[in-house]
Amino acid sequence: MKHYSIEEVFQFARRIEENGADLYQLLAVKFKDDTKMAAFFTQLAREEAEHDTLFERMAAEVMKTREREPLDELEERYLRVFAADAVFDKEALAHQVATLDSLDDALNFAIGCERAAVAYYIKMKEWVDVEHHPMLQRLISEELGHEAALRSLKIK
Repeated sequence: MKHYSIEEVFQFARRIEENGADLYQLLAVKFKDDTKMAAFFTQLAREEAEHDTLFERMAAEVMKTREREPLDELEERYLRVFAADAVFDKEALAHQVATLDSLDDALNFAIGCERAAVAYYIKMKEWVDVEHHPMLQRLISEELGHEAALRSLKIK
């Protein structure tokens, strides 16, 4: 059985953010006729790309100070299951977006992705040193903000 390192935990986090940016770019194109929605999704894509950059920096800092110790068995199972559900390749993501029939479907899908990211980042707090918790909390707050913004569009 493969054991995941803290470095791989960060690689998964970066993939989540890359997927988020890709998702929102695809949604911006899908809803390009609605200029407000296209602009909204484009802004979310930019923010997800910024999160990826933050994780890249955080990973570099963590790797300087922490040995590549494997996760325990339970953590590893969580990561494996999470990765199977949350980390898409671009083709699979594009296919998923193509199957969304309405803006409401797109919003629901995006909300689910944001929730999954938040759950992962909360779990990540157990895997990184406490000095990195404020940065993770900031990312959690931003992802929750994305979810709230997406939900507010469903109410209108």
